[in-house]
Amino acid sequence: MLPLAYMPLTLELELDEADAAFAGPGNTWHISRPRLCCDVLQLDGALNNSYSSHLLASKSLPIMFQGMHSIKSAIPAGSTQYTLAVARGFSRLRGIVVSMFADDGSKFCNTFYSPLAGLENIAVNDNFKYHVTIGSQRYPDFSVDSHQESFMRLRLSKLIHQGNDSVSISPTGYRNNKFITSLSFEKAASQTSHSGINTRSGSQLTLHLENTNAATMAHVVLLYDAVADINLSGTVVLD
Repeated sequence: MLPLAYMPLTLELELDEADAAFAGPGNTWHISRPRLCCDVLQLDGALNNSYSSHLLASKSLPIMFQGMHSIKSAIPAGSTQYTLAVARGFSRLRGIVVSMFADDGSKFCNTFYSPLAGLENIAVNDNFKYHVTIGSQRYPDFSVDSHQESFMRLRLSKLIHQGNDSVSISPTGYRNNKFITSLSFEKAASQTSHSGINTRSGSQLTLHLENTNAATMAHVVLLYDAVADINLSGTVVLD
Protein backbone atom coordinates (compact mmCIF):
# COMPACT_ATOMS: atom_id res chain seq x y z
CA MET A 1 0.00 0.00 0.00
CA LEU A 2 1.48 3.31 -1.10
CA PRO A 3 0.69 6.62 0.63
CA LEU A 4 0.05 8.68 -2.50
CA ALA A 5 -0.19 11.93 -0.54
CA TYR A 6 3.44 11.65 0.60
CA MET A 7 5.32 10.19 -2.35
CA PRO A 8 5.62 10.88 -6.09
CA LEU A 9 4.48 7.99 -8.27
CA THR A 10 5.28 7.55 -11.96
CA LEU A 11 4.26 4.54 -14.05
CA GLU A 12 6.15 3.76 -17.26
CA LEU A 13 4.72 1.18 -19.67
CA GLU A 14 6.62 0.13 -22.78
CA LEU A 15 5.80 -2.21 -25.66
CA ASP A 16 8.44 -3.84 -27.83
CA GLU A 17 8.49 -3.58 -31.61
CA ALA A 18 5.31 -4.90 -33.24
CA ASP A 19 6.79 -8.13 -34.59
CA ALA A 20 8.52 -8.84 -31.28
CA ALA A 21 5.47 -8.19 -29.10
CA PHE A 22 2.91 -10.08 -31.21
CA ALA A 23 2.82 -13.41 -33.02
CA GLY A 24 3.73 -13.54 -36.70
CA PRO A 25 5.48 -11.03 -38.99
CA GLY A 26 4.23 -7.71 -40.41
CA ASN A 27 2.25 -6.69 -37.34
CA THR A 28 0.78 -3.21 -36.83
CA TRP A 29 -0.84 -1.90 -33.69
CA HIS A 30 -1.86 1.29 -31.94
CA ILE A 31 -2.91 2.13 -28.39
CA SER A 32 -6.46 3.33 -27.85
CA ARG A 33 -8.39 4.08 -24.68
CA PRO A 34 -5.65 3.19 -22.16
CA ARG A 35 -7.10 2.57 -18.72
CA LEU A 36 -5.46 2.02 -15.34
CA CYS A 37 -7.50 0.05 -12.80
CA CYS A 38 -6.49 0.36 -9.17
CA ASP A 39 -7.93 0.26 -5.66
CA VAL A 40 -7.74 3.29 -3.37
CA LEU A 41 -8.24 3.00 0.39
CA GLN A 42 -9.23 6.00 2.49
CA LEU A 43 -7.48 6.36 5.86
CA ASP A 44 -9.39 7.27 8.99
CA GLY A 45 -8.93 10.98 9.73
CA ALA A 46 -7.26 10.38 13.10
CA LEU A 47 -4.81 7.89 11.58
CA ASN A 48 -4.02 10.25 8.70
CA ASN A 49 -3.30 13.05 11.17
CA SER A 50 -0.99 10.71 13.05
CA TYR A 51 1.04 10.08 9.88
CA SER A 52 1.19 13.81 9.14
CA SER A 53 2.35 14.61 12.69
CA HIS A 54 5.00 11.91 12.40
CA LEU A 55 6.45 13.48 9.25
CA LEU A 56 6.16 17.05 10.54
CA ALA A 57 8.25 16.01 13.54
CA SER A 58 11.16 15.44 11.08
CA LYS A 59 10.76 11.68 11.30
CA SER A 60 10.71 9.30 8.36
CA LEU A 61 8.12 6.81 7.16
CA PRO A 62 9.83 3.64 5.85
CA ILE A 63 8.02 1.38 3.39
CA MET A 64 9.58 -1.99 2.57
CA PHE A 65 9.16 -3.43 -0.91
CA GLN A 66 10.74 -5.93 -3.31
CA GLY A 67 12.56 -4.76 -6.42
CA MET A 68 13.94 -6.27 -9.63
CA HIS A 69 17.06 -5.42 -11.63
CA SER A 70 17.20 -6.79 -15.18
CA ILE A 71 20.37 -7.53 -17.17
CA LYS A 72 20.79 -8.84 -20.72
CA SER A 73 24.12 -10.16 -21.91
CA ALA A 74 25.23 -11.67 -25.23
CA ILE A 75 26.51 -15.27 -25.22
CA PRO A 76 28.78 -16.56 -28.01
CA ALA A 77 26.83 -19.40 -29.66
CA GLY A 78 28.23 -22.82 -28.78
CA SER A 79 29.99 -21.60 -25.64
CA THR A 80 31.25 -24.30 -23.31
CA GLN A 81 31.92 -21.75 -20.55
CA TYR A 82 30.42 -18.31 -20.04
CA THR A 83 30.83 -15.92 -17.11
CA LEU A 84 28.77 -12.80 -16.33
CA ALA A 85 29.98 -10.45 -13.59
CA VAL A 86 27.28 -8.20 -12.13
CA ALA A 87 28.67 -4.83 -11.06
CA ARG A 88 25.45 -3.68 -9.35
CA GLY A 89 25.39 -4.33 -5.62
CA PHE A 90 22.46 -4.66 -3.21
CA SER A 91 22.16 -4.51 0.55
CA ARG A 92 19.78 -7.47 0.63
CA LEU A 93 19.86 -9.64 -2.50
CA ARG A 94 16.99 -12.17 -2.35
CA GLY A 95 17.63 -14.25 -5.44
CA ILE A 96 18.45 -14.55 -9.11
CA VAL A 97 16.35 -15.70 -12.09
CA VAL A 98 18.03 -16.82 -15.33
CA SER A 99 16.59 -17.47 -18.77
CA MET A 100 18.21 -17.68 -22.21
CA PHE A 101 17.35 -16.86 -25.80
CA ALA A 102 18.51 -18.33 -29.13
CA ASP A 103 18.44 -16.31 -32.34
CA ASP A 104 16.34 -18.85 -34.24
CA GLY A 105 13.39 -16.71 -35.27
CA SER A 106 11.49 -17.23 -32.02
CA LYS A 107 10.00 -14.42 -29.90
CA PHE A 108 12.20 -13.09 -27.11
CA CYS A 109 9.19 -12.27 -24.94
CA ASN A 110 7.70 -15.78 -24.79
CA THR A 111 10.47 -18.21 -25.76
CA PHE A 112 13.03 -19.25 -23.14
CA TYR A 113 15.71 -21.38 -24.76
CA SER A 114 16.44 -24.75 -23.22
CA PRO A 115 19.94 -26.21 -23.72
CA LEU A 116 18.22 -29.59 -23.98
CA ALA A 117 16.24 -28.19 -26.95
CA GLY A 118 13.70 -31.00 -27.02
CA LEU A 119 16.27 -33.80 -27.03
CA GLU A 120 15.74 -36.95 -24.99
CA ASN A 121 16.30 -36.12 -21.33
CA ILE A 122 19.31 -38.35 -20.69
CA ALA A 123 22.72 -37.57 -19.23
CA VAL A 124 24.57 -37.44 -22.55
CA ASN A 125 22.23 -34.69 -23.81
CA ASP A 126 21.59 -32.79 -20.56
CA ASN A 127 25.05 -31.29 -20.03
CA PHE A 128 24.10 -27.69 -19.12
CA LYS A 129 25.50 -26.53 -15.77
CA TYR A 130 25.51 -23.32 -13.78
CA HIS A 131 26.37 -21.86 -10.41
CA VAL A 132 26.76 -18.43 -8.83
CA THR A 133 29.65 -17.02 -6.80
CA ILE A 134 29.33 -14.07 -4.43
CA GLY A 135 32.79 -13.11 -3.28
CA SER A 136 34.39 -16.40 -2.21
CA GLN A 137 31.05 -18.09 -1.52
CA ARG A 138 29.57 -20.49 -4.08
CA TYR A 139 25.83 -21.11 -4.60
CA PRO A 140 25.00 -23.95 -4.58
CA ASP A 141 28.03 -25.86 -3.30
CA PHE A 142 27.87 -28.15 -6.35
CA SER A 143 26.82 -26.89 -9.78
CA VAL A 144 23.21 -27.33 -10.89
CA ASP A 145 23.76 -29.91 -13.64
CA SER A 146 20.37 -31.13 -14.88
CA HIS A 147 17.01 -29.81 -16.00
CA GLN A 148 15.39 -31.70 -13.12
CA GLU A 149 17.50 -29.86 -10.55
CA SER A 150 17.00 -26.55 -12.38
CA PHE A 151 13.23 -27.01 -12.07
CA MET A 152 13.58 -27.93 -8.40
CA ARG A 153 15.66 -24.77 -7.78
CA LEU A 154 12.97 -22.69 -9.48
CA ARG A 155 10.29 -24.18 -7.21
CA LEU A 156 12.48 -23.67 -4.13
CA SER A 157 13.07 -20.00 -4.93
CA LYS A 158 9.31 -19.46 -5.37
CA LEU A 159 8.61 -21.24 -2.05
CA ILE A 160 6.35 -23.83 -3.70
CA HIS A 161 8.59 -26.91 -3.62
CA GLN A 162 6.65 -28.23 -0.64
CA GLY A 163 2.95 -28.74 -1.31
CA ASN A 164 0.80 -28.95 -4.41
CA ASP A 165 1.44 -25.52 -5.97
CA SER A 166 3.52 -25.31 -9.13
CA VAL A 167 4.66 -22.94 -11.84
CA SER A 168 2.58 -22.88 -15.03
CA ILE A 169 5.23 -24.64 -17.14
CA SER A 170 4.74 -28.21 -18.34
CA PRO A 171 7.68 -30.68 -18.22
CA THR A 172 7.68 -30.84 -22.03
CA GLY A 173 7.67 -27.05 -22.35
CA TYR A 174 10.49 -26.77 -19.80
CA ARG A 175 12.70 -29.06 -21.90
CA ASN A 176 11.85 -27.22 -25.13
CA ASN A 177 11.23 -23.48 -24.96
CA LYS A 178 10.17 -22.54 -21.41
CA PHE A 179 13.42 -23.06 -19.51
CA ILE A 180 13.72 -20.71 -16.50
CA THR A 181 15.83 -21.39 -13.46
CA SER A 182 16.38 -19.53 -10.22
CA LEU A 183 18.37 -19.49 -6.97
CA SER A 184 17.37 -18.06 -3.60
CA PHE A 185 19.91 -16.31 -1.36
CA GLU A 186 17.60 -15.70 1.61
CA LYS A 187 18.65 -17.04 5.01
CA ALA A 188 15.07 -17.21 6.31
CA ALA A 189 12.84 -17.35 3.25
CA SER A 190 9.14 -16.67 3.99
CA GLN A 191 9.95 -16.23 7.68
CA THR A 192 11.20 -12.66 7.64
CA SER A 193 12.08 -9.92 5.16
CA HIS A 194 15.55 -8.53 4.44
CA SER A 195 17.32 -11.85 5.06
CA GLY A 196 19.18 -11.83 1.74
CA ILE A 197 22.90 -11.39 1.04
CA ASN A 198 24.79 -8.10 1.08
CA THR A 199 26.67 -7.62 -2.22
CA ARG A 200 27.65 -3.98 -1.61
CA SER A 201 30.71 -4.73 0.52
CA GLY A 202 32.98 -5.86 -2.29
CA SER A 203 31.36 -9.29 -2.72
CA GLN A 204 30.63 -9.20 -6.45
CA LEU A 205 28.08 -11.61 -7.89
CA THR A 206 29.24 -13.69 -10.86
CA LEU A 207 27.11 -16.11 -12.88
CA HIS A 208 28.88 -19.13 -14.38
CA LEU A 209 27.21 -21.02 -17.25
CA GLU A 210 28.52 -24.13 -19.01
CA ASN A 211 27.40 -25.74 -22.27
CA THR A 212 24.81 -23.16 -23.30
CA ASN A 213 24.74 -24.68 -26.81
CA ALA A 214 22.79 -22.44 -29.26
CA ALA A 215 21.90 -19.73 -26.71
CA THR A 216 22.90 -16.23 -27.85
CA MET A 217 21.63 -14.14 -24.92
CA ALA A 218 21.23 -14.52 -21.18
CA HIS A 219 18.49 -12.61 -19.36
CA VAL A 220 19.26 -12.26 -15.65
CA VAL A 221 16.82 -10.75 -13.15
CA LEU A 222 18.10 -9.92 -9.67
CA LEU A 223 15.50 -9.83 -6.87
CA TYR A 224 16.20 -7.64 -3.85
CA ASP A 225 14.57 -6.12 -0.77
CA ALA A 226 14.53 -2.33 -0.54
CA VAL A 227 13.10 0.48 1.55
CA ALA A 228 11.40 3.69 0.40
CA ASP A 229 12.18 6.25 3.10
CA ILE A 230 9.61 9.09 3.06
CA ASN A 231 10.30 12.36 4.90
CA LEU A 232 9.58 16.06 4.55
CA SER A 233 12.42 16.63 2.09
CA GLY A 234 11.35 13.88 -0.29
CA THR A 235 11.53 10.15 -0.89
CA VAL A 236 14.77 8.15 -0.87
CA VAL A 237 15.01 4.55 -2.06
CA LEU A 238 17.53 2.44 -0.13
CA ASP A 239 18.48 -0.77 -1.93
